[in-house]
Order: sequence, then C-alpha cells, then structure tokens
Amino acid sequence: MAGIDAEPSQEAWLRAQIEEGINTTVQPLQVQIAEIHRLLQAARSPLPPATPVEPTAAPPPAAAPSSLRTRPLPSPPKFSGKRNEYPAWQRQMRDKLHLDGHLYPSAREQWYLIGSCLDAAPKKVTETFYEAGGHDGEYNPALFLEYLDSIYHDPNVAARASAALRTLRQRDEQSFAYFLPQFEQTLAQAGGGAWADSAKITFLEGALNSQLRRQLVSVQMPLEYKGWVLRAQEVSSRLEGLARTQRYRGERPSRRLAQDDEGDTRMTGMNKLGERNKGRSSEHAAPARRPGPETRQCYNCQEVGHLAARCPRTRNPRAARTRKERDRCEEDEEELDRGSEVDDSSSEKE
Repeated sequence: MAGIDAEPSQEAWLRAQIEEGINTTVQPLQVQIAEIHRLLQAARSPLPPATPVEPTAAPPPAAAPSSLRTRPLPSPPKFSGKRNEYPAWQRQMRDKLHLDGHLYPSAREQWYLIGSCLDAAPKKVTETFYEAGGHDGEYNPALFLEYLDSIYHDPNVAARASAALRTLRQRDEQSFAYFLPQFEQTLAQAGGGAWADSAKITFLEGALNSQLRRQLVSVQMPLEYKGWVLRAQEVSSRLEGLARTQRYRGERPSRRLAQDDEGDTRMTGMNKLGERNKGRSSEHAAPARRPGPETRQCYNCQEVGHLAARCPRTRNPRAARTRKERDRCEEDEEELDRGSEVDDSSSEKE
C-alpha cells in the first residue's frame, strides 16, 4: 500500500514541475503580447489635435561688413564737351559716385567732384548753374547730372546708328578684325544689345565683303551670335594668312582651264586663242626691258660698262674748283681790257 501511495505523489510532483516550467516560459510571452495589444489600441485611437507651433523668428541678416577700401578709385577723364564722348563719361561719373560715395559723404563734396571732372568749355557753359548750387541751391549731384544730360545728351543717337547699321559695309581690303569693333559700336548705339542673335547675325553677315561671304558659304556656322563671330574670325584669319603667303611668294591666281567629264583638259579653241594672241598689235606688246648698267655709257669718261656714280675717273673737286676760279679771273681780265680800249678811243676823239 505504501508503494501504491508513493506513485501518485510522484506523478503529482512531476505535473507540478511541468506546470511551473510552462508558467515560467509562457508568462513573459503573455506580458509581451499584452504590451503589443496596448500599442495597437493606442495606434488605432484618434490622434489629438496638433498644437500649433509658432514659427521661430528668422535671425536678422548679418550686417554687411564695412568697406575696407580707403583710397578712392581714379576719377573719370575730364569731359571735353563733345557730345559723342558724353555717354561714356556720364556712365563713368555715375559709377564713381556709386562706388566712392562713402568717401564723399556730403552732397557738396559730390557736387565738387562732378565739377572737377569738367574741362574748360563745359565749365564755362555750366558756370552759372554750378555757382548757384542748382535751381534749388541744394547742391544736389543728381540734379547736376540731369542738367548735363539736358545739354549734352543726344536723343537721336539710336536713330542715326540704326540708319548707319543698314548701310555699314566692310571694305574689300579691310580686315575683319578691324571692321568688327566698328560694327559692335554701331550696334550698341542702335540698342542692338538686347536684340535676338538671329537679328544681329543678319546685320553682320550683310555688312561683310563679298570675298568673306563666299568663304562662309561652305562653313557650318553656329546659331549663337558669339559663336558665329568667333567662327567668322577664324575663317577671316586663315583667308588673310593665305593672301599674305601669296604676296610673299609672288603668286597670282592662275586661270583654271575647262575640263571634260573624265577630268582631262579640253583642247578645243586653243588654236584660236594662239591666233588671237599672234594678231595683237605692237601697241599691246610688253615694253622692252631697259638696258642694264653693263650696256650704259658713262657721261663722265664716255666709256661703256659702268655708271658715272661708279666711274674710276672721278674728277677732283679741288681741281674743278681751281679751274672755275681761273676761268673767272680770265673773264675779269677780258672786261678790264675792253674797258681800257673804250677809254683810249674816247681820248683820241677829243
């Protein structure tokens, strides 16, 4: 009986051990599952309204560092009073006031700066306005420049430049490098800086001479104005180099003879050409060559074969001078003899 009672107790102990082990293993898993369920419930619940966040004020921009330049820029050259020079001088004067304004803080200093850049003729024209400090007496430099604009600014520059741009042509012997600045200046005066590239190319191509235009026909030209100008400069440079080489070698463009379909030179008409050349009159013949020094006669010694400049029998200048003096003395003696004869004849008559 004791053995039978021991078996159930042992079995109960094993069962208790198994349950304890299962609980020990499963309990952490249950805790994790519960935490996951809680997180899922929290994720499914509606979100609370977001609290508006006030934007943070942007930091103020850093103050520009003060200019370290203490020396003024060079002043514009003095304006001479010519209207064609005024636009460039006016732009330089405005840039001077803008860049060096901190060195001339008062309006009176800038007023003086403008007046100091005027030559004698413009100073004489603006003398009354300058001494009065302007119409309001405030010495406003902007009003001073406006006053100069009313006198020297030409409102018809663009119209004249547009008319000149239509008639501007490159001379046959003029280099493209020398013609381009003239074209660019006329284009700028006509306001062509803002034109489309195609319009600028059209005006430039129409202004080129016929020789350069023929060379550009077989060249792939860019559509941009800047690239078009660079390509034209390259072709013009090569063309001018070829012309210089031909002049140096003394070459002349030879007449190209006609050829047939197989590339052979056609001989038809060659006899007629020879007969035509034979029938030319002596008037069209080439002039005879002048004789060389070896066939000329020296006027000093009358010998043939050299010139008087290289004559070995050059006269002695001292001997020639002595001979002239002797001839002069003989002439004086003859005059004295004639005078004495006249005196003798007059005395005999008396």
